[in-house]
Amino acid sequence: LTFLTMPDFVRFSAMMHPDTLQTFFVIVSLGIAFARPSFGGAMVAALFAGLAFSTKYVGAVALPFCFLPFALSTLAREELTIQNVMRLFWPGLALIGIFLAVFALTNPYAVADYHSFFAGFIAQIKYSSTGHGLVESANPLLWRRTIVNEFGVIGMIYLLGGLLLSLGFVLFGLWR
Repeated sequence: LTFLTMPDFVRFSAMMHPDTLQTFFVIVSLGIAFARPSFGGAMVAALFAGLAFSTKYVGAVALPFCFLPFALSTLAREELTIQNVMRLFWPGLALIGIFLAVFALTNPYAVADYHSFFAGFIAQIKYSSTGHGLVESANPLLWRRTIVNEFGVIGMIYLLGGLLLSLGFVLFGLWR
């Protein structure tokens, strides 16, 4: 629902913009990872994260969140020891392998000309890290204008309502 309050997202979805497809793959990936915190669920989530990364490079951010629900649920069932943490190494490596395999299958140009791919990828990271060429203030109180431009007034009300509702649930949980 939050995405539907963003005018750019609604416009992009009508245009078949790659952001819409990437958002779909990220949502599916995270939904599976959190709904099924098992190794199988994490593998399917990594597959969809690889598809998101194939669509746009920002999809790589979803990969750690595919692993975390599985890792945390595994560690919650067992005693926290170095051996139990190290047992998660191979499943984590398998998820990275699935992620990279899906990317390689859906983007063979990246495998064939990996030098150009890495050069473009690093250039995109550098460009994105500066706010797409703009350097904005790190003060979160100055983000209001950007958030209103992205989400609109209705989206701001929706986000503020969600924040107040979640704070209410946390305070109610602590009070009980």
